[in-house]
Amino acid sequence: MRSELKAIMEVRGIDKDVMQLFKTGIAYGSSDPDRNPGYSSWGPIHSVSLEDGQDLEKRITLTRVALLGVFALAVKKKSGGTKYVTVEGDGFFWAMEVDRKHVKDAQRFVMQAKSIMATS
Repeated sequence: MRSELKAIMEVRGIDKDVMQLFKTGIAYGSSDPDRNPGYSSWGPIHSVSLEDGQDLEKRITLTRVALLGVFALAVKKKSGGTKYVTVEGDGFFWAMEVDRKHVKDAQRFVMQAKSIMATS
């Protein structure tokens, strides 16, 4: 993470993942290196949002088909009721599942991030 800077706010995911908001960008921390943790300044970031699990699954279905081929239909998907904070940018896509108890924190995180993006 960006230890030399103080985070404006952060939101924690269910898998001990964390997203931190800075004036200069967003950091994503995960114990799973396949999730592509890292830091991005505002320039390469296209969007920050809070999405329903079902909506996110619909969005990435084409990616699943491209990666898994015909087996994509057999892979079990998560059911509804889940929320994800997503950050999409040049060459990366971060999606962090948020516990239901922390959805309001995630909403505040996304609103604050969009506000900073608009002024950057």
